[in-house]
Amino acid sequence: LVCGQAICPDVLTTTEGITSSLVLSYQIISAASADERDILCIHMASDSDGFLGFAVAPTIDMVGGEAIIGIPDDNSVRKYFLGGKSAGAVEMKPDEDQTLMETFITQDENGTILRFAKYLQEDGEIEIVKNGDNIFLYAQSSSNELGKHDIGRG
Repeated sequence: LVCGQAICPDVLTTTEGITSSLVLSYQIISAASADERDILCIHMASDSDGFLGFAVAPTIDMVGGEAIIGIPDDNSVRKYFLGGKSAGAVEMKPDEDQTLMETFITQDENGTILRFAKYLQEDGEIEIVKNGDNIFLYAQSSSNELGKHDIGRG
């Protein structure tokens, strides 16, 4: 990566309508050399005014997963461990594990947008398989308070 140069393109190669009010765009940026790592670029756009989350999980029930949650009120995009299904079991990862790049969260009268870049392989985290099966989950809320994702999850 060239210092000061954007990692993710403005328009990502793949776009999926997750729900009628949530669109996910993504692209994998392959490492250009042996000393670099593959990167996943994510862009989520929601019609709702609430936090957004994207997770990699070992199973579809979310427990044991690792989430990236954007909270507009805090202007924060951070990694969390999903220790259970209650809000109290969602724990922010320590600062040394906050390795996200190009983080962005915004909210206005049109909804909420979350963007970030993440390495596919990171020590102590669930690996994102470049050419294989992964379990990705999402959370969409009508509130900026971390907790119930009342609009959607999956």
